[in-house]
Amino acid sequence: MIGTLIKHEAIRTRGFLLAIAGVALAVAAVGALTAASGWPVLSQFGVLLGLAGTVGLIPALQLAQAVDYWRSGYGRIGYFTQTLPVRGSRIYWAKLLWAAIVLVAGIAGSLAIGLLVWFGTAGLVGLEPLDIFPLVGDALALAFEASPWLTAVVAPLLLLLLYGLSTVTLFCAASVGSEQRMHRLGLGGPVLVWFVLHTATQLVMLVLILAIPFGLGLTASGELELLPVDMLTAMLQDIDLQLMPIGFVPALLVLVPLMVWRTARSWNRKVSLA
Repeated sequence: MIGTLIKHEAIRTRGFLLAIAGVALAVAAVGALTAASGWPVLSQFGVLLGLAGTVGLIPALQLAQAVDYWRSGYGRIGYFTQTLPVRGSRIYWAKLLWAAIVLVAGIAGSLAIGLLVWFGTAGLVGLEPLDIFPLVGDALALAFEASPWLTAVVAPLLLLLLYGLSTVTLFCAASVGSEQRMHRLGLGGPVLVWFVLHTATQLVMLVLILAIPFGLGLTASGELELLPVDMLTAMLQDIDLQLMPIGFVPALLVLVPLMVWRTARSWNRKVSLA
C-alpha cells in the first residue's frame, strides 16, 4: 500500500518538482555563462546567480513540497485525501518517504549544478575547470585517511538528517497547525507552528552544543577524534576552534523522530477540515 501511495505522490507532484529543477538549472547555467565571460561586475553577478541556482534548489523543492503537503492534506484536495480507505499515518509516511526520495535526488542535482557553475567560474580563481576533480579527490582521500567510517557512513547520514529536518519540521507544522484548535487561522496556523518549532529547534541545538563539551577535530597526527572544548568560552570570545561541535547530533536524533511521531498522531487522531 505504501508503495502505491508513493507512486501516486510521484505522479501527482513530478510536474512542479521538475519545473523547479529546470528553473534552478537555467539560473545556474546563465550564471555560469555570465561568470565565464570575464566581464567586470557582470562576471561577479554571474557567480551569485550560479550560487543561487545551486544552493537554492533543495530549499525550493522542500518548500514546494510543504505547500503541496498542506494543500493535499488539509486544503480542498484534503477532503479527498482524508477519505481514502487508508490509515492517516500511512498517507503521511508515503508523503514523507517520497519527500526523502526527492531530497536525495535534490542533493545529487545540486552537486551536478554546482559542477556546471564551477566550469564557468574556475577561471576567476585562476584554475582550470577540470582541476575540480583532483581537488575533490585529494580532499576525500584526506578525509578517508583521517576517519574512513565517518566519511563513508556517518557524514552522509548526518547530511541527509540535517536537510531532512527542514522537511520534517514543515510537515509537522502543516499538520499540527491545521488541527481543530488552529484551523480557523487558515494558513496562519501552520506558519505560527513552524515559527515555534524552528525557534525551539535552534534553542535545543544551542543548549546541547554548549552542554556537550566535545567537538570533532584533527589531532596533531592528522587523525579525526573527539576533542574536549569549552564551547561557551569560544563563542563569547569569538575563538575559531577549527572543529565541529557534536551537540547538534543528539538534538537531531531526538527532534526528528519526535516531530515524525507527532505528525503521524495528528493524521490519525486530530485531522480537522472544517
